[in-house]
Amino acid sequence: YYILQKKLTVTKQPLGMNNIRTLVLCSLTTVLIYAGMQIFSKQLSSNQPMTLLAGFIGSHIFVFVLTGINSIERMMLGDDFQSQIYEGDSSIIIQSLVRVTS
Repeated sequence: YYILQKKLTVTKQPLGMNNIRTLVLCSLTTVLIYAGMQIFSKQLSSNQPMTLLAGFIGSHIFVFVLTGINSIERMMLGDDFQSQIYEGDSSIIIQSLVRVTS
């Protein structure tokens, strides 16, 4: 048996998307989920299992909004920036106000 030895070159590639793509994807997904929940609001509030499903779907809006806010902060403050608790609090308050007014 012969063992072939090759020199492997390791290149550093980014693991995920850049901040602008992440922001666009999160914004688009949030709007689509919110619009879908508005369209199917009668069905989602018809019985208890559907209400639980609506809550599960709504929790994804929270995750996408937090990811979008973090992408904005990383664009403005650099890639080494880490989110703090204030973003989560402000995101919950803004989402509550938007939901109440619609």
